[in-house]
Amino acid sequence: MEAVNDPELAAEVWSLTQEELDKGWTWVDEACTPDDHVLAKRFGLRQGSKTRLIDDCSVGGFNGTCGSCEKLRIHAIDEMAAYIAWCLTTLGEGSMEQVVGKTYDLRNAYKQYGIGPGDRSVLRIAVWNPEAARVQFLGLNALPFGAIGSVNSFLRVSMAIWYIGVRGLRLCWTAFFDDYTLLSKTSTSKSAAISAESLFGLLGVDFAKEGKKAVEWGSKVAALGVILNLDSREDGSAEITVGHTETRVLELSKSLEAIEISKSMSLKEAEKLRGRLQWFETFASGRVAQQALRNLSKLTSTGRKSESLSPAELENIRFLRQRVIGAPPTRIRTTSLNTWYIFQMGHAREKRRSWDLWDQFW
Repeated sequence: MEAVNDPELAAEVWSLTQEELDKGWTWVDEACTPDDHVLAKRFGLRQGSKTRLIDDCSVGGFNGTCGSCEKLRIHAIDEMAAYIAWCLTTLGEGSMEQVVGKTYDLRNAYKQYGIGPGDRSVLRIAVWNPEAARVQFLGLNALPFGAIGSVNSFLRVSMAIWYIGVRGLRLCWTAFFDDYTLLSKTSTSKSAAISAESLFGLLGVDFAKEGKKAVEWGSKVAALGVILNLDSREDGSAEITVGHTETRVLELSKSLEAIEISKSMSLKEAEKLRGRLQWFETFASGRVAQQALRNLSKLTSTGRKSESLSPAELENIRFLRQRVIGAPPTRIRTTSLNTWYIFQMGHAREKRRSWDLWDQFW
């Protein structure tokens, strides 16, 4: 556990655990006998300047007892883009004029909901107590972050709140787990905010009311790691853009530059970089970097023995870095829902035949 790997992280985990104990989300079970319970392991995951508590409920088999026959839904940035594209296509260019947006973040989202008596009696979380130099077992009163059942249950609540907002209050918003993105005309933004916040209040849902996550209405909305620019019509035409934040671009560019300088990359670094670049390319428009990403994926092969990069691999990293710096944002226009993308594969003769058939079709 953290006692062996990272004493500093173990101290952080225990400090955060004590905060949970004070709030009544967990409790110490001094009489716990491991043979009579299903055990999970608590560890800390550093995310920037923040440490998140993870309760690994798979190690003791608890997650293996949970399943779902339904397909769970979440709203990524695609759903918001579809909203905007529909407005521009159906209602005309003026539909997105003087539109602003804001986000709502639920505070300690999972901890706002309790667990069933059966799960409460059987599940215990093992956590290292550095002050007592021993493992202690925690009982739970709130949903653990790391259990499949927590995800399923919370998403049902999250989507129910979104549905009530859409059907009952006519809110134009999306829900991604505990993040809600709301759009409104400037003239009705105050009413929209009162409606959304009153809904949270009526349902007893706590959201961020102060700090960096309590944002005001604006034409540039930071949501799900990207910037939704609602005021990007420089030539007078209706156009909304979705792009990455300057901070994310700079961070990724520096990571790639460091690899160029060292001329080496470990398997772990390659796997992390591949995931981040795949996410970045999703909102960078087009398939220009597809081959470069495919080459990067080869560097994550478990059979790779050397961390040193060949000249060809370094050129691949340089290309990706330039792509990160210069990639344009995705544009949403009045023609977005009426545009067809045709990807042609195969030999030249087959391509010509396909185009002939296409011409006949039209």
